[in-house]
Amino acid sequence: MEGGGRLYYAATEGSWLLEAPCEECAGFVLDLRVSDPTEQSTARARADSYLRHVHRIACAGCESLERRQTQPPAGEGVEVWWDAASGEWLGATLVDGTSVCLPLGVRTYWARRDAEAAASLLLERGVPVRVAAHPAECEPEAHTIFYDVPAGSWALRTACPDCGGCDIRLIARGRGSVARACEQAQGCVERIATTECPNCRTLRERSVERDPDGPPALWFDTVLAGWVAWMPVEDGGVTLPVGLTRFDVNERQLLLAASGLQL
Repeated sequence: MEGGGRLYYAATEGSWLLEAPCEECAGFVLDLRVSDPTEQSTARARADSYLRHVHRIACAGCESLERRQTQPPAGEGVEVWWDAASGEWLGATLVDGTSVCLPLGVRTYWARRDAEAAASLLLERGVPVRVAAHPAECEPEAHTIFYDVPAGSWALRTACPDCGGCDIRLIARGRGSVARACEQAQGCVERIATTECPNCRTLRERSVERDPDGPPALWFDTVLAGWVAWMPVEDGGVTLPVGLTRFDVNERQLLLAASGLQL
């Protein structure tokens, strides 16, 4: 392999890895994000491209050591950089004159745009939302958006200690629309914070024994991926789709749609 790099599959990591050599920093290991052990040719092509076009010009291991020892420039903003030691993107900024490096929750080297979006959210809103390049990178304790390749759109994986969370489809389509996905995800998280976990609500509404004379109920059903309304009818009740699939839909629009349901 070019430049003396070593390619191998690590079963414990579930991915192909590249050992990138360096005489100055002793080298580092890069996760190539190829999970199939039979896809050696794909992993090799990615490794060769990295060694030829990136590593040959500058060693990420050396850059990481330098970045960790250098204070970011003064001013507003977050400086985004790949940390070879931890294997993830970090955001460096100044807090009360002190240099702080924060993990952005993005562990794919080729997902710089996702990392920049995560950094923007962190800077602008102090965000409770992370950005992951792949569903496997989502962590159970943090609300995380990820790109759903089969669907061709972004999704929000919510964090909930009670039910384990759920996936909420976002309207942002195409990998390049990460900024729009972040914005919508923020709205979803704010609704969760002021109401409750939509999956917990769904589980409760689907299991409750309702009084036929009870009041109507309106909730976002995570199984149907849309808003639904239960309405009492003679000798029972019926659950109908409202016709809205955005979890962060405007409250007024939601109530108008629900009030227009016909039995």
